[in-house]
Amino acid sequence: MILRLRVHLNNNEKVFYKFIIPHDMKQDVLKELIKENYFTDQLFPDYNGITESIKHKVILDELNDE
Repeated sequence: MILRLRVHLNNNEKVFYKFIIPHDMKQDVLKELIKENYFTDQLFPDYNGITESIKHKVILDELNDE
């Protein structure tokens, strides 16, 4: 399930969303985020973002192997 939101803002408006993801859906949500290129190496393209991305992808691969 992918939820897409479109928000039109005036010049100085800011919007923040908080999503609470049920534990049993976290793996599926993570997979969808990766498919949509919303992952740490894309959001934070510095050294830490890339290393975190590698760690997360290894964990995800291990979960898929179970």
